[in-house]
Amino acid sequence: MGENQENRFASMKANEFAALGGGQIAYIREVAHSGGLGSEAGISSPVSKVKLFALHGADGQPIMVSENRDEVIANAFQINLMPLAVH
Repeated sequence: MGENQENRFASMKANEFAALGGGQIAYIREVAHSGGLGSEAGISSPVSKVKLFALHGADGQPIMVSENRDEVIANAFQINLMPLAVH
């Protein structure tokens, strides 16, 4: 990425950045969770700390959460989104 491109992104407002890829791109993020959400969402695990994968729209809006990364990826494709991993 060139310096001009980097400067363009650095000067974008938060809402402009969030709109990039809107309706086309989603991101997957691994999250560790202890209790609460997992049990409320019907996810059972014998371990107290549950590894979850969250799918978010380009604007950060959550779409789904699952213990199965492949399920999250498949869901993204089913709703015509290109999933990207965020580290």
